[in-house]
Amino acid sequence: MVKKVKSSEEIYDVIIIGAGFAGITSSRELSNRGFKSLILEGRDRIGGRTWTDNRLGRDLELGGTWVHWGQPHVWTEIMRYGLELTPSPDHEVAYWFEDGKPKKGTKLEYSGILGEALSRYLEDSHLHIPFPFDPLNSPTMEEIDKKSALDRLNELHLDSVTYDNLKNFLEIAFNGPPELGGYSTLLHWRSLAMHDLQFLFEILGKFKLAKGTKSLIESIARDSAAYIQFTKTVSLVEKVDDVYKVYTKNGEIFIAKAVVVTSPQNVLNNIEFKPALSEIKRMASAEGQTSRGIKYWARLRGKYDPFSAYSPSGSLISSCYYEYEVDGDSIVVGFGSDASRIDPNDLPAIQNEIRKWLPEAEVVECTGHNWVADEFSGQTWNMQKSNQKIRYMAELQRPENGVFLAGCDYASGWPGMMDGAIESGLVVSRKVQEYLTKKPINLNNQAH
Repeated sequence: MVKKVKSSEEIYDVIIIGAGFAGITSSRELSNRGFKSLILEGRDRIGGRTWTDNRLGRDLELGGTWVHWGQPHVWTEIMRYGLELTPSPDHEVAYWFEDGKPKKGTKLEYSGILGEALSRYLEDSHLHIPFPFDPLNSPTMEEIDKKSALDRLNELHLDSVTYDNLKNFLEIAFNGPPELGGYSTLLHWRSLAMHDLQFLFEILGKFKLAKGTKSLIESIARDSAAYIQFTKTVSLVEKVDDVYKVYTKNGEIFIAKAVVVTSPQNVLNNIEFKPALSEIKRMASAEGQTSRGIKYWARLRGKYDPFSAYSPSGSLISSCYYEYEVDGDSIVVGFGSDASRIDPNDLPAIQNEIRKWLPEAEVVECTGHNWVADEFSGQTWNMQKSNQKIRYMAELQRPENGVFLAGCDYASGWPGMMDGAIESGLVVSRKVQEYLTKKPINLNNQAH
């Protein structure tokens, strides 16, 4: 990828705001079709909410980790670039809580608590979302989208142990409060996993890229002929006659015939648009989505057998998973549902939480990134609130003249994940090409 721009006086075919997976994918597609493309990235790196960085003695994923062949867009790119996968370890040991007391057992025992209840929780996904990449094409979406994740949990009338463990699972999934999260969001997940819970869990947490998420996005970037500028925070996108002027906070102006905006839902309103984006798009950003939590990594002194651990609902951290061994120590990863309550870099706080399960554990070092406080994200992975798919999804995907939204937050399938970001980048690049050439792309009309 070319990294220098000759002059801000040039007129580009398209400016792409953001160098995450959606932005980099759309830049590859458009630049390789001959459209002069410029990426403006506020950070000093590519990757967006995915970030592979060397910490605690090895490369770690501060955002974005697991991929799977059940996710068609990301898997196509993995095969395209010949990248290798590696599995996360099997966790035969499990820790959880029953009536406020810690329990140790096997993964099978813990699954026995949640398995049947979770199956009931997500039953009939094939009826509610029969087309996983077209979730609005559903006879019941309007009905199920009104329910929060907690509403659905309360309908099951579970015993207290099962109820609390399933509620904690929801806090992990939404990386936020289940009373805000949309029930339809989790039904959508199961639909995308062929309505199979075991397959869903494998997709969400089993396989990762052997050389990190950066190996994939760097491969896509190398295939792009777009220009890029880093540390360019966009403040205004203004339509002037037949072009768009894109203003940065430090006073620079770039000009293009079309603009792709990859800002996540929670921070979309941080950019001013003239004319303004539709009221519905602005409402979606102002309302925000559910996730507001943390992802933390910790290095524990000594070797531990691979384990998974789960908190009572409402805890500072919701989970902890053994992931690596490094020089005789153990690296664990986990999540918490509220970044305002705990800092992933606060060693005493993280250690205190881990000692709920492992009373003798010594945290040598811990780390993480506060994505919620990050001005370019304002959230972790996108998890829609109740009543948001029906109200916002179609409008967020609708271009407004030469302004297009792209990103995992706006995907039809696997929203909030790398697969969704790549899907959105591909779809939007086609729409931009149609806009710039003023003609639809119809392969059926091309000569063979």
